[in-house]
Amino acid sequence: MGGLGGFMHSFIFEVLANVRANVSSLGGNGLVAYKMSQCVLLYNPHKNQSQCLINVSGDVVSVSYEGMDYGSELLTKTGDSPIIVNSST
Repeated sequence: MGGLGGFMHSFIFEVLANVRANVSSLGGNGLVAYKMSQCVLLYNPHKNQSQCLINVSGDVVSVSYEGMDYGSELLTKTGDSPIIVNSST
């Protein structure tokens, strides 16, 4: 896969890999409210060069499924840690 489409495809996959790594480094296993608010693509076909700037955001969560009753949830927040949501399947 080549050209501008191939570049964007590879770039988006790298961005998502970085998002997954950041979620993991913060102790989470999920991302909610994912938002890509800006994507700027600069392309120079004469030099076969492209540059891309992207801005993504979201909220890191740690979700665990325990043997609790259906419909019950427990939200906890301690200090600067992300909110932990424990719910049943």
